[in-house]
Amino acid sequence: GFAMARYRLAPEHMVVTIADDLSFEHAAAGNCTLGCTYTSAEEIGISANDVVIVAGIGFIGMGAVVNALYRGASVIVLGRNEYRMNLCRELGVDHIIDPDDADWLDQVHAITGDRRGVDAAFECSGAPYYLDKCFAGLRRYGRLYSMGFLGSGGYEVSILNDVMDRHISWTGGHDVRFRDRDGLLRMLADTEVQRQIDVLTTHSFPMSEAQAAFEVGLSKDCGKIYLRPGE
Repeated sequence: GFAMARYRLAPEHMVVTIADDLSFEHAAAGNCTLGCTYTSAEEIGISANDVVIVAGIGFIGMGAVVNALYRGASVIVLGRNEYRMNLCRELGVDHIIDPDDADWLDQVHAITGDRRGVDAAFECSGAPYYLDKCFAGLRRYGRLYSMGFLGSGGYEVSILNDVMDRHISWTGGHDVRFRDRDGLLRMLADTEVQRQIDVLTTHSFPMSEAQAAFEVGLSKDCGKIYLRPGE
């Protein structure tokens, strides 16, 4: 609720000092891009042994990609927007699958081998289309994390067939846990992560040109868009 304000009064325990050698542009990624996705990766325990699906590629999805790569996981992106798929390639993603392909699940299984599915999935759009893909792409005992939200509509899932029989863990969130802040700041200081932030932050506008910024966002030919307060 305070993103468009120039100043804010905040409780002291919520304020963290930015290191002198951390630029404001890199630090700003610690909120709605890498921050919430840092906590999600911590919650479901992403590690270097995992193969991960990220579905719904906007700036949150790209944040999930960076967090998975930071932890050494292998990432499969489900996406169709070529501009954003090229950004994912620049981030370091090796596997990009068009979810409209008739054999998209066979492609996932070819990558995951005997696992017959990914260890974890990040759904970052809230669209039932991508939730379906994430459930289908998970192996038994897989973990699903929801970060997308399209409104108050429901999503049909079989507790027995989709969750219990396959032992799927499903949770979600969209905020940064307080206890994750130290680790997040260390991540933001990583030179490879800073390169990735520069890749996914495709546009920057002064606040006086907010209309133009929103039009770029609607085009979807963009990653993260910064609005600079006070300009």
